[in-house]
Amino acid sequence: MMIPISFAIAIAAMVIAYLLFQHMSRRDAQKTVQMALERGQELTPETLSLLITPQGAERGPHADLRRGILLLAAAGGIIALGSLVDHGGDSDVVAVGLFPAVLAVGYIFYWWINPDRRKV
Repeated sequence: MMIPISFAIAIAAMVIAYLLFQHMSRRDAQKTVQMALERGQELTPETLSLLITPQGAERGPHADLRRGILLLAAAGGIIALGSLVDHGGDSDVVAVGLFPAVLAVGYIFYWWINPDRRKV
């Protein structure tokens, strides 16, 4: 009984930490822009986009395909783990693995119908 509760608490802590650090990063970027404007420095649109855009936010034409492939790999690993650790026919772990698989199919489908993917 303790293991599922600990797992849920660990996931919640990771999500909270990610959101907190993302908030702090945005706040620091906004402070930087505010200080530059107070000093009278000229900010070009390229500079603003570099400061405001979060690090690692790749939005190229193949970003959705990359996410879809990574989610498919994660789903495959979870499903393989569920089938290897079979507890008397209980397939809860396999069902959990279907969630990232469905998300992956959605990302890959969106990449497929996106007209920007053909520009590269």
